[in-house]
Amino acid sequence: CIENGLREVTLRVTSSNATKLRFKREDGSPLFLFGQGVPPKCAYTGKVAELNGWLIDQGCDESLLCTKWIQNHYRWIVWKLAAMERRFPMQLGGRYLNYGHVLSQLKSRYERELVAARRPALRK
Repeated sequence: CIENGLREVTLRVTSSNATKLRFKREDGSPLFLFGQGVPPKCAYTGKVAELNGWLIDQGCDESLLCTKWIQNHYRWIVWKLAAMERRFPMQLGGRYLNYGHVLSQLKSRYERELVAARRPALRK
C-alpha cells in the first residue's frame, strides 16, 4: 500500500482515533495522530477551534455550531476518507484524505444538517 502513495498515518486511522489526526498546514496532507509520539516541528492544523473558525469564515452561523457537532463530524469524515484510501489505494492513495476534502465535507454536512435541517441517512 505504501508504494501506491498511501501514507503510514492513513493506515493507522480508526474511528476511535480519527479526531486526533492533524494535517500539514502547507499542503493539507495527513501528518500525524496527536498524542501518539512527538509532534513534528512543521506547522499543522486540524484542531476543533480551527475548524470552527474556518466554518465561521465561510459564512456559517456561529450559533448553530457547537464543539461536539464539529468533533463528531470531523471524526467520521476523517475515518471515511482514510478507509476509502485504504480500500482503493491504486486510485486514491495519498490523494483522498486531505484537509481540503475534510473542510469541504464538513461544510457540506453543515449546509445539509444544520441549515436545511435534513437528518443524516442513519437517523431517517
